[in-house]
Amino acid sequence: MITNIRILSFFAFLFSGYLVAQNNVGKTDDAGRVAISAYVPSDIGGLNTAAQTALKNRLDRIVTKNGLAGSSLNNRFILTAKVQKLSSVKVPSTPPVYNYEIEVTFIIGDAIEGIKFSTYSTTIMGAGNTESSAEIAAIKKIKESDPEYQKFIEEGKKRIIEYFNSK
Repeated sequence: MITNIRILSFFAFLFSGYLVAQNNVGKTDDAGRVAISAYVPSDIGGLNTAAQTALKNRLDRIVTKNGLAGSSLNNRFILTAKVQKLSSVKVPSTPPVYNYEIEVTFIIGDAIEGIKFSTYSTTIMGAGNTESSAEIAAIKKIKESDPEYQKFIEEGKKRIIEYFNSK
């Protein structure tokens, strides 16, 4: 009987290195708990509906790429954008070509209290056979992998955490 217990104990000790807990992920720090949702208002810079949808998709990708995606319902922190057309040129050709220069200002803020935590602005250009396609072409040039967005997001997360630590 004692021999059986020793053999079982030996095997238990041998295989104990293969046993793992249900969750081996460490605790999430404060920055890991910040969730941000993309938000595009309906009256943003005179953009048409298709361009607004394209912008919302780009904002969603930026948030997701940086690991901050939150639900779109009842989320306090948002990533939004302001769009301003800087120039619009219609090149007389067949078919006509529209060239747009657009300034996009990205803002991370508190949707409840109206506090801005971080902003980043960039100028993009787009061309197309219609005004709508020129707007969409410009918005498609927003690349979520741009390192400037990562700096902007990190600054926003840091300021959100500082805000809550001070309250």
